[in-house]
Amino acid sequence: MVSLLTSQKLNALVLLDDEKQALATRDEMLKSKLLRDHQVILVSEAFGTNKPAESDIEDLLDPTIYENLARDAYEKELQGKTLALNKDIPRIVKRLEKSFQDAGLVFHKTRADGLFYRKMSIDPKAVMTDDTSKRFEALFAIIAERLKKVIERAADPFH
Repeated sequence: MVSLLTSQKLNALVLLDDEKQALATRDEMLKSKLLRDHQVILVSEAFGTNKPAESDIEDLLDPTIYENLARDAYEKELQGKTLALNKDIPRIVKRLEKSFQDAGLVFHKTRADGLFYRKMSIDPKAVMTDDTSKRFEALFAIIAERLKKVIERAADPFH
C-alpha cells in the first residue's frame, strides 16, 4: 500500500504498533526508501516519556476498561471460566489472547474493539478516561505535525 501511494506522489504517513514485526516493517520501508523516518509513527510515541516496551493501538486505552470490554464482548463464552491476566505481558491484547487461550477460548480483538466503538457513540465517558484522551490527543498532534512536515517538504521522498 505504501509503495502504491508513494508511487503516485501522494503524501503518506504510516501508523504502526510498536512491536517486533511492525518495527521490521518500518525498517524495510525505510531501507527500501519508500518513506523517510519522520513519515513512520509508532503508537508508543503517544505515551511521551512513559513509553512502554511494546504497544498496540489498544494500549492507548485504559487497560482495565479494555479488559472489561473484552469480558463484556465475550460474556456468553466466559460463563463459568476465569481469566487470569499476566501483567508481565506488555500489550493488553497479547495478555488477553494468552488468558483466553488458558481458559480454552480464542480472543479476537475486533469484538472488544467493536464494543469500544459502540460505547463511544452512546457513552464516551464510560470508555474514555482523561489519560486515554491525552494519549489520543498526543497521537493526533504527532500525526498533524508530521503531515505538516511532509506537505511543507513538497518533494519526492528520495529524489
